[in-house]
Parts: sequence; C-alpha cells; structure tokens
Amino acid sequence: MKKMSESRILSMFMASILCIASFILPVSQFPMTAFAATRVKLSYPTNDLVRVPEPKTIKNETQVINGAKIRTRNSSNLNTGVSTGQCYRYLDETEKKLYRALMVASDHIIEYDVEDVEYTDPSLVPVALGENSVFSWNNDQFNNAYEAVRYDHPDLIQLTMCQMGNAVLTLYYTSSNTVEYNTYICLVSPSSYYTEQVCPDVWPDEDPKS
Repeated sequence: MKKMSESRILSMFMASILCIASFILPVSQFPMTAFAATRVKLSYPTNDLVRVPEPKTIKNETQVINGAKIRTRNSSNLNTGVSTGQCYRYLDETEKKLYRALMVASDHIIEYDVEDVEYTDPSLVPVALGENSVFSWNNDQFNNAYEAVRYDHPDLIQLTMCQMGNAVLTLYYTSSNTVEYNTYICLVSPSSYYTEQVCPDVWPDEDPKS
C-alpha cells in the first residue's frame, strides 16, 4: 500500500509539472514525433457517378416501301422545343440529341406491362430520322447526356426510376433501292407501383387504380 501511495503521489507530481510547463513553455519546445501506419490499405472511389446501362433494344423492324422516298426532318432539329439547362451547353452534338430525346421521353413513359409499341406512338421519341446508318453513341456519351439532363432537371425522377430503351426502324425504298434508319429512345416503367404512385400524371386520361 505504501509503495502504491508513493507511486500515485509521484504520478500526480509529474502531471502537475507537465501542466505548469505547458502554460509557460511554447508548444515548439515539446518534441513531437508522428508515425505513419504503413500497412493500412485504403481504397477511395474515383467518381461518384454510377455508369448508366446502355438502353435495351425493345424494337427493331424493317419496313419495305414501294412508293417514293419520304423526305424526313433534319436530325439536328428534333425535339428542340424542350427545356435545357446549364449542363446541356457542355455536351457534344450526339449528347445533345440524346438529352433532348430523354426530356421528351420523360413525358411519355411506356407502362410496365406493355409488350409492343408502334413506331408512331409518342413514347418512342426519335433521336435521328432518315439517316444512312443507325444513329449510334458510346457509353460515355449516353452517360454524359443522362447525367446532364438529371442535373438540369432534378424534378424528373422518372429519369432515375425508369428503364432506358431504344428502337430502330429500317426503311427500304424499292423504287430507289435505298435504305434509311430511324432511331428512337424511350423510358419504360419498371413496375406497377411506379405507374400508380410515383408518376400517375403521365397518363392524365386514365385512372391507374381502376
């Protein structure tokens, strides 16, 4: 007990000395040594954006046209009436076309249980019409367009909730022996819950619960 008391008194004395010294001496007088934990392995994400899956092709057909070739609108002028934002300005031309098509598609969502959609249906939004080849994009371009439209229009939750789809219509003109391609983008409702609860105003003329 006596040794323990002496040890406790000595500890209290040393603590008092250190406390007094900390008020008198500057911090620089106290030597400090830092040791790095060399064996700790840390991994940090390089980006916080999720890679968007490529749109799934839901329709790919060929139509044979015996009549004269139909003149189509220039692809660069499609869907130009939509609202754009700050991010839209930094996209390339392909990304801008996808951006505008996604904006239109957000107002014409295909219900989850629909098995087929006509090419004339407004839910199939044209990205390019009358092209000599199928309108194509790489994953980076689609991802850029998708993220841009989401940041510019955060209220459009259907862009996050819905599944992406695309369709291709091949037009073969027998009179001129030429081929043209129309490419479309669409949004597909993932479930009945989304149709009934999340975005019922997309179908204003219907009662989803009936």
